Amino acid sequence: IKEKPEIKQNISAGIYILDSSIIDYIPNDSFFTIPELVMESLKNNRKVSGYSFKENWMSIEDIKNLDEAQKDERIKKPSAY
Repeated sequence: IKEKPEIKQNISAGIYILDSSIIDYIPNDSFFTIPELVMESLKNNRKVSGYSFKENWMSIEDIKNLDEAQKDERIKKPSAY
């Protein structure tokens, strides 16, 4: 058993650029997810696009993950880093 197997698949990295006009699709006072917002946008004939990148990606959910990402040689760092 590999402790941390490398899995290659398409994911949502949680980075979104939205047109402010789609805020009207979000119902007031209720939980509404990004996938629901995308589906509502598509139903209203709005353009939805994605960007695929091949670089390594790591989820940063807490400070420990940030420390791990900063030490990971596979993760590209900005030149000023």
